[in-house]
Amino acid sequence: MDLELKTALTPAEREQLFEWADRVFPEEGSEYRWSQPSHHIVAYAAGQAVAHLGFGRFEVRNGETPTMLIGVGGVVVRPEWQGRRIPQRLFDYLHDSPVLDVRSTPCTLFCPQRLETYYSKHGYRKYDGTVLIPGDDGHRPFEFSFMVRGDVAFSTPVTLTTHPW
Repeated sequence: MDLELKTALTPAEREQLFEWADRVFPEEGSEYRWSQPSHHIVAYAAGQAVAHLGFGRFEVRNGETPTMLIGVGGVVVRPEWQGRRIPQRLFDYLHDSPVLDVRSTPCTLFCPQRLETYYSKHGYRKYDGTVLIPGDDGHRPFEFSFMVRGDVAFSTPVTLTTHPW
């Protein structure tokens, strides 16, 4: 299995990664607008893209203080490749790659509460404070769990300057 860092996906890769079912990502997130990743880590096997982890650099406001962080999203493994610890390889690539230089930047992700235990296996812990996301009428609390990896101490609330990732 090969891993590749990319800034864009081809139409064929998008189809292989995200169009193998009507709903690839959790139903809980279908009502929200999501930011698109600027980078992609893609796992290839048997001549096709079989897994994906997207990420980008985002700014949040912690009170009045801006904080830059890595936002992880779009983690997916095709069904026939699940159960092979592929997400661990994707997360290891993200967290340990000197090319990406994320070691000193906190990594974050959003997930439904039912996936907190899964992401804690990759070194993420739940932030228990309030997270506010942009909405049509200003910022509003976000229902998803905000998971953090790295050395950061947020006070509440954390306000996103973009849509969640």
